[in-house]
Amino acid sequence: MHSAEKALRIRPKKRDELMSWFGSQPEEIRLEIIRNKIQTYHRWVSQKGKELSQEQADYAALLSATMDAWRSVTAGKRPKDFDLRVQIAKKKKKDRLAPVATTIEDQFLPLIEKLRHEGLSWREISKYIRNHHHRKFAHAYLCKIYTQWHPEKD
Repeated sequence: MHSAEKALRIRPKKRDELMSWFGSQPEEIRLEIIRNKIQTYHRWVSQKGKELSQEQADYAALLSATMDAWRSVTAGKRPKDFDLRVQIAKKKKKDRLAPVATTIEDQFLPLIEKLRHEGLSWREISKYIRNHHHRKFAHAYLCKIYTQWHPEKD
């Protein structure tokens, strides 16, 4: 047993099980475990001093944070703050737009609105942008992005 495992009193089989469980978790939970690992590491380094090397303390902090998350998830008693942080991370991920949608909104939305007022179809707008701005967008995607910003129009 390594000194990090001795410090946590964890057996190699349990360590392997925890690391396998960690790898199978969604990204939001893994990021939360890493955030807890960093906090644990800083707390241990300031309290325990030089009992463990820097690498051992880092490894022990990862095992400890993973064990805490595993216990809370398997026991069905996930701490509220852990739950909230995971939900916030998921919401941010869902709210983020695709890079193409962001480009259309930032650079071409006023142009699209102007061309729609002039009576051009979505296919004609797509062709116009391709010819004059050298960017290729599907006409259906232009329509989708436009209607997200102007749901009452068209």
